[in-house]
Amino acid sequence: MEKHKISKKIINIYRSILTASAEQYLCMFLIDLQEETIFNVKSNTNYKMTSNDTSLQQNIYKEIEKFISLENLPKMKSFVDISTLEQRLNEKNVISKIFLGKDHTWCNSKIIRVSSESTLRYIICIIEKVDEQVLLFEQKKKELKENQKLHSLLNAFLEEYNTVCNVNLETKSVEFSQLSVRLLSSYQNSVKNLNADELAEMYVNMAIHVNDQEDMRKILTKEYIEKNIEVGNSASFAYRNELGKFFEMRIFRNSQTNIFLGFKDKSHELEKIYNMIYTDSLTGVKNRKYFDEEISNNLCEAVIICDIDYFKMFNDSYGHQFGDTVISNVAQTLKSCLRTTDDVIRYGGDEFVIVFKEITPASLQLVLEKMRLAVESISLDKHPDIKLTMSFGAAYGNGNAYQILTKADEALYKSKKYRNSISIEVYEKGMSLSKIPNKNQ
Repeated sequence: MEKHKISKKIINIYRSILTASAEQYLCMFLIDLQEETIFNVKSNTNYKMTSNDTSLQQNIYKEIEKFISLENLPKMKSFVDISTLEQRLNEKNVISKIFLGKDHTWCNSKIIRVSSESTLRYIICIIEKVDEQVLLFEQKKKELKENQKLHSLLNAFLEEYNTVCNVNLETKSVEFSQLSVRLLSSYQNSVKNLNADELAEMYVNMAIHVNDQEDMRKILTKEYIEKNIEVGNSASFAYRNELGKFFEMRIFRNSQTNIFLGFKDKSHELEKIYNMIYTDSLTGVKNRKYFDEEISNNLCEAVIICDIDYFKMFNDSYGHQFGDTVISNVAQTLKSCLRTTDDVIRYGGDEFVIVFKEITPASLQLVLEKMRLAVESISLDKHPDIKLTMSFGAAYGNGNAYQILTKADEALYKSKKYRNSISIEVYEKGMSLSKIPNKNQ
């Protein structure tokens, strides 16, 4: 066999399979590790084989670079490193990794072992868009085909879910096949036998995160089920419990009037996706997307917004890598001053936001001063002579996080006039807070 030509026999075996399945993917290519060749099945750009002195690894890098965002490229190069593939694919025949594409939508890359030889030779590399699934946290799975046997599906319910019940949509009666210890305790302590609507409301109030409650109330209605789930089909929904852990609820409609409900823990599977979406890759704290989608409409009592004094000067004088180090140090320092239940949010650049659901005016002042002093104490290993400071703006009142943030931003504007200082504004009339004096004035 000549160099850079994959075996015709192998291509003939896989060509029809690959071509048929490639339609749903951004790209797909078959790699012969022994012959060091790539057979391109699908790509968004025309592919030309590189010269003989270019390694197979470099050819693979050039293929994936067309689809991957710059910040994700180092991790993806490690993922497609052929020197470690044999070990990774010996443990399982398919490995995958989620990453951000060039258009900043979520993609999934898979490497599949397709040969049965003891030594790894043929692999398929696939890149597909999974943005919709990730953003919905796999909220709705593919509906089951009408011809699936009821007996098999009910067995799956009993095996996979820790709570299973049968609900009559007309009479509202509920019959449990399996019941979690926690729900059983609440159900038994009820003063009366609950019907389906009452039981659903109890479950929503007791065991579902406040941000997911309204969605779950809509789903757990006769009207929603009749409109969206046909007889013989099912639908799955992801939600968080009151502790933020992920669960899955599946509704199987086995007749016009009856459904089976199953609930199971999905935290391990979905938490990774959730954290990937809402975590800032540089600092490890929450990102702006988290504030906009999860926090901004929530009621709270206080919001802090702060930024690093003279950050642009540091960035311009010492370079962006130094700037990143400063931002990372500040993020972890702010986090160390807060409760474990409080989130530091990188709002943009060197700007951070903290939202408090339960805090008194006096505690807010103490936290602000604690953070200001902690930032002053940061020591940068390679630049011990540089002293960092931050300006803080805060607002206290009754409103949602976005509304109070607007007032906190006004406070930050006042603090920036002096640097290394704190200002507090009142969001709602009738409340008064005194500013903490700037010790440097």
